[in-house]
Amino acid sequence: VIPSKEFKETLPNVLQLCKEYHLDIECAFHLVRPFLNRLYVDARLVESDKLENSAEAKLIDTMTQLYPKDKEKTYSIQFLTTFWSLSFGDIFVPKQQYETTIASLQQTVDTVDPKKIKE
Repeated sequence: VIPSKEFKETLPNVLQLCKEYHLDIECAFHLVRPFLNRLYVDARLVESDKLENSAEAKLIDTMTQLYPKDKEKTYSIQFLTTFWSLSFGDIFVPKQQYETTIASLQQTVDTVDPKKIKE
């Protein structure tokens, strides 16, 4: 087992993985994703006027180089950077809130008199 710091130091960056090693972007991000959480924490600690020097800005620059300009019309680079940086575990679904809302809507539907709808 390789310690994570050592693994991170030996792993090429996303741009190298895609350009030099010809990996698809999803594969490259799968490899670096475990280290991105720390990257975003560090980026938030950087003052806003120094954002261009932050790791987050470097990742956005990488995404700009990887994605063709015509795709930027559909999705912004910031969105794509965030999308590829997140893992499935980062997605939160408010299940209880959905169930409560569905139950409330079902109760409303159940109380509606079908005869009034036809009129």
